[in-house]
Amino acid sequence: MKKEIPMGYVRKIHEVSANDISDVLVGAFEGGSNYWIEKVFVKDDDYKGAKYSSDVISKGGELIVKTMDNDTKRLTDNMMVAGIQKYIDEGGKHFPFNGSADAYTYDTILQYALFDEIVYG
Repeated sequence: MKKEIPMGYVRKIHEVSANDISDVLVGAFEGGSNYWIEKVFVKDDDYKGAKYSSDVISKGGELIVKTMDNDTKRLTDNMMVAGIQKYIDEGGKHFPFNGSADAYTYDTILQYALFDEIVYG
């Protein structure tokens, strides 16, 4: 049987919700990424009405993530969406999450959002 040669590739569009972003951050901050995150700060201490730092991004705020290497990175909603996109592009199978994601998934997405690659792990 002759193998087909691909003519091109298409991306499937997924909606990324505020809950999706918050889920990633909760999973990362509560276990997935705490082996390399030293501290998380809310930029300018402006929580945008959120109760937790993990919800600040989904309300339009920004976080500052300090790594164990004493590096600091700014984190925004657009960066989180780009991190989810890269996770999918690199073969991630757990989005939309539907209860199937784990600490590794959340860590991977956060690292893609901050560094555009896996730096730790």
